[in-house]
Amino acid sequence: MCKIKPHPPFSTVVTFSHHLELSGLRPNRYSVGILANCYCRLGRVDFAFSLLGKRLKLGYPPDVVIVTTLLNGLITSHKLQPAVQLLDKVVKLGIQPSLITYGTMFKGLCRNGDNDRALNLLRNMELKSPFKPDVVIYSTLIDSLCKGRRLPQALGLFKEMKVKRILPDVVTYSTLIRGLCSLGQWDDAKGLLSEMLDNNIAPDIETYNTLIYMYCKEGHVDEARAIYELTIERGVHPNVITYNALLNGYCLLGEMAEAENLLDVMVKDGIVPDEVTFNSLINGYCKSKQVDKALVMFEDTRVSVTHITPDVVTYSTLIDALCKENRFHLALQQFEEMKDQGVAPNVVTYN
Repeated sequence: MCKIKPHPPFSTVVTFSHHLELSGLRPNRYSVGILANCYCRLGRVDFAFSLLGKRLKLGYPPDVVIVTTLLNGLITSHKLQPAVQLLDKVVKLGIQPSLITYGTMFKGLCRNGDNDRALNLLRNMELKSPFKPDVVIYSTLIDSLCKGRRLPQALGLFKEMKVKRILPDVVTYSTLIRGLCSLGQWDDAKGLLSEMLDNNIAPDIETYNTLIYMYCKEGHVDEARAIYELTIERGVHPNVITYNALLNGYCLLGEMAEAENLLDVMVKDGIVPDEVTFNSLINGYCKSKQVDKALVMFEDTRVSVTHITPDVVTYSTLIDALCKENRFHLALQQFEEMKDQGVAPNVVTYN
């Protein structure tokens, strides 16, 4: 029952467990562990801890499985400090954490942005644990360091991995490529992509999307287009995020003919445009002083693409463009219409 996807009925499992006990069935360590996991997943880690006493009464001392369950419950409940204290305590009691236990702790520390403590845990793991850090742990740490804009340390861990013959995977490379792009280190990012390909690690669409988005964000649309062409050459199918990133790049530069051509390619490729697609196009038309085209597209989205509903961004973009062209009557008309449609104006709209 706990393995039913996507929404396991944890409350039902807890109720079922109580019925079983009332019927006289004695729980074992596995059923107690499952129940503890249910409580943790329900956000009641306090109830999960109470089961430790029950385990002891049943003659089952704490083991690494129940410890990992409780650690995961604490971390999921954003109780990081108690999780760190629990790990220290169980190590002193002689319970050896497993690779899964360490992975749980790294996930919690990195999610909290506590990179220094995560790095210390990495070194302690190397010194004291029979389990050595694997590619998942290194990738988790590298991702967290990149998000904390500590790229030199992330690259240091990446080199360390290769020295220790821990092979980086697509997640490791993608994370570093994103970090390099965010700091404008384009050549290094392209170098990592080449290294991936040389090592026969196939970049996934997320890797390519990261590069395309970052290049477009910086106005390097030609380079982004080259990456897009490479995805097709490598047999990776672009998705709506790929097209939206590239299309937005053209719109930001006012290259609306290229944006329109790309929209045609997108539709021919079987990708359904979404709100982001049309908001980018409407914004592009407005910025390139083609407000009437923006209005036509706005009407087309409402009439012919029924699954797309104009949002506050769509309306605010149009209102801004109309005001700049002194077409205040039409701007006020759009303003009243958005309220009639249940779209709440924000500070940008009023400004």
